[in-house]
Amino acid sequence: MVWKDDMLDDLREAANQIDKAVENHGGDMARKMMEGEYPSDWPEIAKRIKDKAGWQCERRGHTHDPESGYCLTVHHLVPMKSLCEDWNLAALCQRCHLHIQGKVNMFQGYMLPHSKWFIPHLEGFLEWRRENVGF
Repeated sequence: MVWKDDMLDDLREAANQIDKAVENHGGDMARKMMEGEYPSDWPEIAKRIKDKAGWQCERRGHTHDPESGYCLTVHHLVPMKSLCEDWNLAALCQRCHLHIQGKVNMFQGYMLPHSKWFIPHLEGFLEWRRENVGF
């Protein structure tokens, strides 16, 4: 994916709007995003995501092998338990899950090239954001 100046401007604007909303509401928006319940079919959704990834960590390629410390999990990139679109769910080993949790902010612009595994998630997010957030 080639970044264009207008895409970077969009990401910066999104990050600014999220920051303002969090600031204006004392963090209520951020808390509400992380609240909620997993959907009743979460086990099926998680299995589908793991199957799609071939039961390997999307980030590092480790196979699901709990005996050696690589337990495959499913991570919500936008921390909304009810937002279970494929683009928002990443099959990650527990180590990668813990490494990126709290570090990836889908609304924050990023000036460097993204890792190959992350690009489909970002493209899905940008489409979702245009359709649902309006920018």
